[in-house]
Amino acid sequence: MAQSIETMPIANWSVVEASTQGANVLPNEVIRFTIPQELGYVDFHTSYLQLELQVTNANYKMALNGNCGAEVLIDSLRIYLDSGEILEEITAYNQLCEILVDYGKNYEERHFKGVLNNQAGNSRYDPGLFGDGAVSMTGANKVVKVCIPLSASGFFSNRQVAPLILLGNVTVEVKLAEATRCLKVHMPGNVFEANSGLGSEIACRNQYTTEATTAAVGQTFVTLRPPYCSFNGIADCPIVAGMQFKLCSIAVGGTPPIVAMRDITCTSLSLDDNGRIRVNFAATNFTGGGATQKKLVIGTGTDGVQAVATTTSYQVTRADLILQQVQPPAQYTQGLIAQAGGQGYEMDIETFVNYKANLSATVPTQTLEIPCFNSRCRSVITCLRPSTQTVDWGGGAPLDGTAALGDLNNNLFNWEGLYENLQQ
Repeated sequence: MAQSIETMPIANWSVVEASTQGANVLPNEVIRFTIPQELGYVDFHTSYLQLELQVTNANYKMALNGNCGAEVLIDSLRIYLDSGEILEEITAYNQLCEILVDYGKNYEERHFKGVLNNQAGNSRYDPGLFGDGAVSMTGANKVVKVCIPLSASGFFSNRQVAPLILLGNVTVEVKLAEATRCLKVHMPGNVFEANSGLGSEIACRNQYTTEATTAAVGQTFVTLRPPYCSFNGIADCPIVAGMQFKLCSIAVGGTPPIVAMRDITCTSLSLDDNGRIRVNFAATNFTGGGATQKKLVIGTGTDGVQAVATTTSYQVTRADLILQQVQPPAQYTQGLIAQAGGQGYEMDIETFVNYKANLSATVPTQTLEIPCFNSRCRSVITCLRPSTQTVDWGGGAPLDGTAALGDLNNNLFNWEGLYENLQQ
């Protein structure tokens, strides 16, 4: 039996459109792309943004903050034509992505997305913006490539092929967010444990265990005992050459007596014959001890300072739009041109619009009117968040054997909020 097919097979291929800025775009700066009319037709639904970025001036390995992955890097998105007509403009794009991830995606969807754009998705391992720190922080701060599908954009999620032959040139502007809102320290704790006799997962995520360390004279290394519960190997190990640490014996919830009474500087990381990570340092005479001294406590960053460097930032070294160009049959183009010349051509874009309102009774504010009727609004989602936030990576308590570093991510920008669906 013959069956009609509603879809139309068309030729398609990928093209790369580079940004007009070139390399080394910094936070709060704009990345601009001009998509030329000569491309004809583009399927933006299968197109995406590709960034190569690098953390700069850091004394700890850094990872992405929030749950939406690399989309946290985008502060705002603006798409417009040569005529000046704005097709889409989304402010606080990263906050919108956090809402969509937390409010509208399940656990499996988060992990699937994490493969593409470096999203944590509440996984056991933090996706980081770093490389191998076995030799220095310079090696750890390598260029990392992330792919962002721009799924929160109505223009880029529209399944209808965009006819650039009618629209003309399309300009896409992406403003990068501040570093303090995007980054966090890649360190689940500063005292780490990962031995073969695993206790609870919480205990294992916060400590490293080394092989037995006796009161040796002139010892030059300690070996971390796998399996590693907060990282996989040297490449994503939070320890970096140049950091200072101490050795101690610590029970979960107990007070750690220090074995090495002075800071030890890690000179490098290596693997022994069994594939275990070896933390190397200059010859050191340990005091106190016995075979129970098995914990390695990170004390400072690579600059000898506990606090995260205030100069820590990032830069985008390359930015590209990977566009899916399509070529429909000639009769489709002829029909489209005839339609545009007669009744005109309409492109319906379902997009998000963010509004910011102050709910504090002590701050005077005007009534915010949302154009639900004219814009054919389908739903309104409110996100209640603190009006001001102290954004600081923090430094932690002094390394006195009882508190160690404390929390290096003391005052991260909090993307979470209280969400409520008001109207469907």
